[in-house]
This record gives sequence, C-alpha cells and structure tokens, in this order.
Amino acid sequence: MFDKEFEGLLCSCSTVLGALSGGDSMEVISEDYQLTAAQISSALEFSSDITDFQTASYEGVA
Repeated sequence: MFDKEFEGLLCSCSTVLGALSGGDSMEVISEDYQLTAAQISSALEFSSDITDFQTASYEGVA
C-alpha cells in the first residue's frame, strides 16, 4: 500500500486524508495529531502525486 508516515510521529497520510474527508479542519488535525500546516499540506501533495497518473485508451474487449 502506498502511504507516507511523518518522521517521528505515529500518523500516516491516510489518517490525515481521512480526517479531512470526515470534515475536520486543518486546525483540528494539527491539534489532534501534533502536525504542522506544512505536514498536512505535504500529505495532500503526496496523495496528489500518487493519484496523478495517465491511463491508456481503452478500445474495447475482444
């Protein structure tokens, strides 16, 4: 599985994304997980990087 853990912390990128998708603000996440705004932004950038791919065209099933 692709994920990123923040050095020295027991918090992964998926944890941050889950909190954001659940409606938590960056301020709440920062307090709950002792993360900086830069670390939260890094989680968003990381998730963007791993989902940014190009697909080949699909021409149908033979």
